[in-house]
Amino acid sequence: MKLQTLISYILLLAVFASCIALEDDFSPSISSMEIEENKVFHYKDTFNLSVTFSDNVLISEATISIGEVNPESSSVFTFSFDSTYADIQARALAIDSSLVIPAYVPTGQYFLALKNKDAGDNVMVDSIFFRIESDTILPSFSSDFSVMSAIEGNQESTVYCRGERLLLSGILSDNIGLTKLSVQFADSSPRNFLIQGDSLDINDIVQRQIFIPESLENGIDTLTLTLEDEYSNVSVKKIPLEINCDDVAANFASYESTQEIPSDRIVLIYPGTPFQLTSLIAEDEGGLDSVQLEVSRIPVSSDGSTSTPIIEQFVEVALNGVNTIDLATLEDLNFNFEFDELTTDAGETIFINVKIKDQEQTWDNASFFRFSLVAREDLAPSITVTDFIFNDTKEYVPENEPYALTPQTNSINIKLEGKIYENVGLQSVLIEFIDLGLGSRGTSASKTVTEFSSYPVDLGSLISDLQMVVPSMNQADLYEYSQTDFRLRILATDIRGQTDEIIYNFSVDYSLAIEEGEGEVEEPILPGRKGF
Repeated sequence: MKLQTLISYILLLAVFASCIALEDDFSPSISSMEIEENKVFHYKDTFNLSVTFSDNVLISEATISIGEVNPESSSVFTFSFDSTYADIQARALAIDSSLVIPAYVPTGQYFLALKNKDAGDNVMVDSIFFRIESDTILPSFSSDFSVMSAIEGNQESTVYCRGERLLLSGILSDNIGLTKLSVQFADSSPRNFLIQGDSLDINDIVQRQIFIPESLENGIDTLTLTLEDEYSNVSVKKIPLEINCDDVAANFASYESTQEIPSDRIVLIYPGTPFQLTSLIAEDEGGLDSVQLEVSRIPVSSDGSTSTPIIEQFVEVALNGVNTIDLATLEDLNFNFEFDELTTDAGETIFINVKIKDQEQTWDNASFFRFSLVAREDLAPSITVTDFIFNDTKEYVPENEPYALTPQTNSINIKLEGKIYENVGLQSVLIEFIDLGLGSRGTSASKTVTEFSSYPVDLGSLISDLQMVVPSMNQADLYEYSQTDFRLRILATDIRGQTDEIIYNFSVDYSLAIEEGEGEVEEPILPGRKGF
């Protein structure tokens, strides 16, 4: 440990009043040592060094040394101090310092040696001996240290059962360092945890591994925690535990479901989405008596307010004293729930309350597992087109704005990329590509899709087989028709009749082909924007 020392010097300068030099034969003095002979210090104690050197004329040199009397080894960790103050030229020198005894230094007898030499070479020496012993401070448990059951729903209980897992909470600390924690129930064999550090969370050490032994009988037993530091200082904490398996309430040990139940016990789902409790484990050491399942629905009025709950299911099933059971496996209990796709309004709630009791409980103090399902708003579908592809070339086309295509010697094949998003379900998707100008000699295509395997729907795959073509024109057609327009319309309708529609308009000026090659277009011209 590095010594942190603050030393202040107070130099009282002397002024000679006489011009005649006299021989100095007075011995200097040393005073104000505040260390008792054979005083004992422990690791991390404060060593206060307060010394005053003085002389009737001038001090020329002062020395302070601290060290071990009989060092047995050259340990890196030592407690020492060695300093000489020369050419002081003052009548007094005060030294005030605070040193901290490092941990791990050798224990035993140490010395403090002082030497004061004046201008006339008169010398005064003094010494004192003290001892350093190892750490004697006991490790400690934090004031908020607690023990409770790890079983959900039973954490307020002060009565425990055999095999029950415990949660230990609190901070363990020591001024030097901790080495071991022992956990022992009554006279059973202790469980030891090797630890390292000066401040540790006990939960990080035991990590939910503490169980009440099956060997304990009903009654009051003691949980003993023993904490030891690096210098064998030991603190013991004893916690009385009442063991009575018959008086421990039935509890729900675990559950599994198709969608996670958050901490507020409110599950938001879209209408038509199924929710299932696939597992719900109930247990009791003394035996489970029975279970109740109550399912109620809370409708939502047109103004958004909730109505009186309607009980849809109430079932009570005897469990005949079993110690553990998965309630989801019982045929009489239905743990499948969902909202109707067409008639459910946002905010409608299904409330599920499962109660269990053992043979000592009544339904008024039964253990419960509750949660609710709340219907989310079914929004209209949403069509998103990211890119158009004209003869394998991607282009961005704005919605509801004319988009000019340059005519080519060959037809222009149109594809597109995008998605149709829907929360509940689509009823249909209509795609229309209509030639508005060329009449019977033009090209039109239409497709209606009513079956969808997943959401969102890939728009490109949906219309991959739809022929959306802007035709080329021969020379005779070019003279008769100078410009034509095309329209792409996509209409998505969900099962509640909500829709989203998107329209794109294209125009082709075939007179450009006449001007370019007098009736013939010799080279293909890529699609592109034309000024509006």
